[in-house]
This record gives sequence, structure tokens and C-alpha cells, in this order.
Amino acid sequence: FELPKSLTKNRSDKFLVKFKEKIQKDQENAKRFLNDALALKQILENILSKDFLLPLEFLEKVYQNIENFNHSLDTDEFIQDEVLRGAFAYRGKMIADVLKLHIQDKTHFITAYIQAYHEWLLYFMEKLEQKYKSLSKV
Repeated sequence: FELPKSLTKNRSDKFLVKFKEKIQKDQENAKRFLNDALALKQILENILSKDFLLPLEFLEKVYQNIENFNHSLDTDEFIQDEVLRGAFAYRGKMIADVLKLHIQDKTHFITAYIQAYHEWLLYFMEKLEQKYKSLSKV
């Protein structure tokens, strides 16, 4: 068994710079996703505050926006780490609960989906905010 060699000051400084750059990039990523989530949350809250059903075409566009946001989340390396894994399991449960309702009418289905997604989004934003704050402490 051989002990690893200690780092030179120059090499140590390079690692520190790379580490700081990675933390800064992660903070920017977290902030961007928090802003996107906040914008989507406001849209969903506006829809849910209506006491009438919105037109199907409009709801389909909102559903597509949710799917686009999901795709961004699902393909981002920063978001797809161990820290937020529980949040994505919860998203799956929320969507599964809507699917179990077997809603045949598309307007009612998308409305139920929006309600479930809104609830999940609040949870996700809380967890992402915690992750962002923990990055700020580094």
C-alpha cells in the first residue's frame, strides 16, 4: 500500500479554482431552475384560481409547458443528483395518483394533472431552495 503524494501549491490552487467554478455554476443552475419553477407555479396558480374550466386547447398548451419543464429537469445533470431523488419519486407518485382516477374527459384530466403538478412543484421548489442555500454556504 502506497500513500498518495501531497499536492503542490500550484496544483492545489488549480483544484480550488475548479471547485469554486463548479459551485458557482451549480448556484446559477439552481437559481435558473428556481426562477423557471416560480414562473410555472404562477401560471398554474392562475389556472387553479379560476372557478370554471378553461378551454382544452389552452390546457393542452399548459400541459406541454409542464412536459417541457419536466424534460429540462430530467436531462439536467445538476438536478439529477442524489439530493433531489426523493422529489422525483414524489412527482411520480403524484402523477400516478392522477392516472389512477381514470379520468376520461381530457379537460378534467389535464386540470387534475395541473393540480397534482402544482402540489409537487411547491415541494420541489422547497427542496431546490434548500439545495441552493447549501451551495451558498460552501
